[in-house]
Amino acid sequence: MEKTLFLGARRAAGFALLLVFLAAGMLLAAPQRREQRRPPPPPSDADRQAIENLHQRDIQATMAYDINALVELWDDDIVSLPPGMPPIIGKNANIDFLKQSQKAMANVEILGYAQDWREVRQVGEYAFEWGIIHSRMRSAADQKDVEQDFKVMRVLKRQPEGTWKVYRTIWNDMPAEKPKE
Repeated sequence: MEKTLFLGARRAAGFALLLVFLAAGMLLAAPQRREQRRPPPPPSDADRQAIENLHQRDIQATMAYDINALVELWDDDIVSLPPGMPPIIGKNANIDFLKQSQKAMANVEILGYAQDWREVRQVGEYAFEWGIIHSRMRSAADQKDVEQDFKVMRVLKRQPEGTWKVYRTIWNDMPAEKPKE
């Protein structure tokens, strides 16, 4: 039994040593990789305008909670990663998600919906963006205004005709800022 424990400890020590060497190699190589990397360029003027058109159509469709207009903004292979839920894969599954949400939204008035994209970068036929979405709604039941901010990351995909659609999207609640003391 002592021999078995000794061999197990020896294997664990060997594995730990291997991890240390791998980590050291990665740390030594990291500065070289960082120096070689450059951020992708911002989109061209035509692509920037097409992406801005997508943003404006998204705002209008969301304000009206127009499911058909929202669906038109999605690539057929859309994947959504909503908070606290499993991934929603494909256009049909995302449509079902919106239809289920529509029942909850029936007694809610959307008072405001603003997008603040902090970065939009293009890599070939794809663009990625991250930002903050601010919404303001009022429930018919209690007539209280509710404001909410979301952190959002999206991957957009250029379509053959030059428009852009949402290909991947993830969002989560942004915690309220604590007052500075």
